[in-house]
Amino acid sequence: VLADAGVGPGAAVAPVDPGHIQRVRAQMPSLRHRHPALF
Repeated sequence: VLADAGVGPGAAVAPVDPGHIQRVRAQMPSLRHRHPALF
């Protein structure tokens, strides 16, 4: 997500589609070599 919250204090909010994140991560070869059990 890219957002501009302005020059003062603020927050940027964006909707997140978990299905889209899963599809993108499945296409990233570097993530196939992760071993979560080791962390």
